[in-house]
Amino acid sequence: MTHLVSQSQKEPGNVHYQLAQDVFTPHHYTLIEHWKDDAAIEFHNQTEHFLSFLNQASQLFSEDVVILKYINE
Repeated sequence: MTHLVSQSQKEPGNVHYQLAQDVFTPHHYTLIEHWKDDAAIEFHNQTEHFLSFLNQASQLFSEDVVILKYINE
């Protein structure tokens, strides 16, 4: 996941990309992302490092990856 984070932080349109570990449940992680716009998200979703991460996720995690999108208004 550190490779995903480091590569994502270099992408155009990335404002913030951070990996956080749950303090109370150490085997739970959250990726916190902030993108300039939807076009930046679409670009990110097609990158090799993101697609590779999704491909490996089923082998890395015991639960499904959940992606939530929030709008800051």
